[in-house]
Amino acid sequence: MAFTPKQFAVIVAALGVLSFIFGVVAEQKKPQAGESIQGKDVIICKYPSDPSIPLGYLSALCLVASTALGYFSLTYP
Repeated sequence: MAFTPKQFAVIVAALGVLSFIFGVVAEQKKPQAGESIQGKDVIICKYPSDPSIPLGYLSALCLVASTALGYFSLTYP
C-alpha cells in the first residue's frame, strides 16, 4: 500500500510535534542540583534519578524518523 502525499505530511508533522514535546518535557524534568557529599580530599555530587536522558533520546529518535520520512517522501514519489 502506497502512502499519499497528504498521509506523508501528516506523519512527518506528527513525528515533528512528538519530537518537540519530548524535548520540552525533557528540559522540564531535569534535576535542579545534586547533593554534595564530602569525602576525604574530594567532593562527590550525587544526583537524583534523571528521566530527561530517555526523553531526549526519544526526541532525537522522532526527529530522525521525521527527517528520514520527509526525505523519503520527496525522493520516492
